Amino acid sequence: VTDLDTGTYQVRATRSGYQQEVRMVNVRQIEERCDLGLQRTSGTRLRVLDALNGAPILRANVRVTARGVLAFAGTLTLDNSGRGELPALASGDYVLAVIVDGYAPRSMAVQLPVSTIDVPVEPGGRVQLRLPAATSTRVRLLDAAGIPQVVNGSDPAGWAAVVGPTTVWTNVATGSYRLESMSGGFTSFVVTSGATSVVDVK
Repeated sequence: VTDLDTGTYQVRATRSGYQQEVRMVNVRQIEERCDLGLQRTSGTRLRVLDALNGAPILRANVRVTARGVLAFAGTLTLDNSGRGELPALASGDYVLAVIVDGYAPRSMAVQLPVSTIDVPVEPGGRVQLRLPAATSTRVRLLDAAGIPQVVNGSDPAGWAAVVGPTTVWTNVATGSYRLESMSGGFTSFVVTSGATSVVDVK
């Protein structure tokens, strides 16, 4: 890896069937060496299906975070039954986010290690956020369990910028939610498949 500015970097090596390895490297003016030894291990099987008809999904973007810190992000090519494998991660509590084009992203709490995780996805509904014209803020969408959901432009902790008078999120999974804003306000609402939920940002 060339043309890096001096400073401290995180180097992450990931390969299916191996334990993920993460190292911190301090880059100075001279060449630095970072050896990464991957240990073979069984990862977590992920199965993604269309919740409406059971059809397998063949490609999904996957993000795994721990306390808002990214542990893994990548695009998985799934087999003809919708199955793929996540790299092995250290034991612990994580939030798994699965993003499929044309479907509502799904975020859920998982405890690793676990052999298989099933993720049904659906088109969902739309959310229209209203706030005064020419104003902006940051919000995040929390499900009934308090898990931040992936929306357009959201960071690993779930925060996304919204701009008045309206911001629209498409493909939000059906269910009950709370919208949290940076001002500390909360608004509860329900998303229904194929419908638009109008929410005033507090």
